[in-house]
Amino acid sequence: MPEGGGFKRWKCVLCGDDVIEGQRFVFIPRRGFAHLECVSSRVTASGALDAEVAALLDAVEVVSYAIVRLKTAERAAPEGRVS
Repeated sequence: MPEGGGFKRWKCVLCGDDVIEGQRFVFIPRRGFAHLECVSSRVTASGALDAEVAALLDAVEVVSYAIVRLKTAERAAPEGRVS
């Protein structure tokens, strides 16, 4: 469990809703945190989704999912067993 027993929270710079630790999110330099879904929607709506951008978004989604799964396993494991 995260320090203090709670999950870290930030505000999504794109939608304004909470980004909660355990969700898939990205950090946008000089702006802050954003839900991965908000970033994908914004890029798709902008028309900037070419093959290269689509591949990059797909890679970010895979890495984000892996991070969430690893953090979940870390919380579920007995103390000191996952590092």
